[in-house]
Amino acid sequence: MSTRALLSSARETIRNLTPKQKLYLGLSGAVGGTLASLADLIQKEHASAVLEIDRMLRTVLNIPSHPIIVVGLLVGFAIALCFIFAADTNVKAFYSGASVLSIIMAMVPFKAPPNLDTSPTQPPTLSPAPVGWLEQHLALPVVYAQAPARALPQFKVDVHLSTQDRKPVSDAVYTLLDPATGEVIARSRTQGSDYTFYVTSRDYLLRVEVTGYTIAERRLSPRSPQSLTITLSPTKVPLALQRVWKP
Repeated sequence: MSTRALLSSARETIRNLTPKQKLYLGLSGAVGGTLASLADLIQKEHASAVLEIDRMLRTVLNIPSHPIIVVGLLVGFAIALCFIFAADTNVKAFYSGASVLSIIMAMVPFKAPPNLDTSPTQPPTLSPAPVGWLEQHLALPVVYAQAPARALPQFKVDVHLSTQDRKPVSDAVYTLLDPATGEVIARSRTQGSDYTFYVTSRDYLLRVEVTGYTIAERRLSPRSPQSLTITLSPTKVPLALQRVWKP
């Protein structure tokens, strides 16, 4: 029997299902899509396709977004795939729903941002420009101004991390973002509770992530050297879920 005949037979089978059976198929697909999204967030950390889609919606398409909205959209797509591919059993519906993320990931490649500048002699950090399928076909063309001939002045930022439970900080992830768009400018993973980096004179949002603690954010508008002390609050919520539920 040909593939076309098999699909036609499967669609006929679905049409003959009761509303209750179709509901179960949809729920199975939703479970598959939800588990795939959670696995993506937990296993891939900052390279998560969910976070990349959220970033692209906000920075490329200028659509207000939030990671939890992206998860909801993926679950909706997962349910739709069950009926598009005519899954006629709950097991097939589950696997159809779980495959939604692999389809999206093929269109949303991840490019790691540069590290934070740790020396004033380094060139100023620029926003990364990942080019994926969606950006190539849906983004409006942008003309960038010519870079100035002289180097931009850089300012030193010293950060000290402390914890409310007085435990030492073994490692942390520092991320600089554009506060207007949420675009990631630079990111570094460091050891210990103290870190020094250099930035140019513009507005930033500094995000600090330490396992076992609530994600901390601070606004930066450096016009002179700065020294920050950030106190972290302990939490049992994993960092992956905090990124989804962040305000």
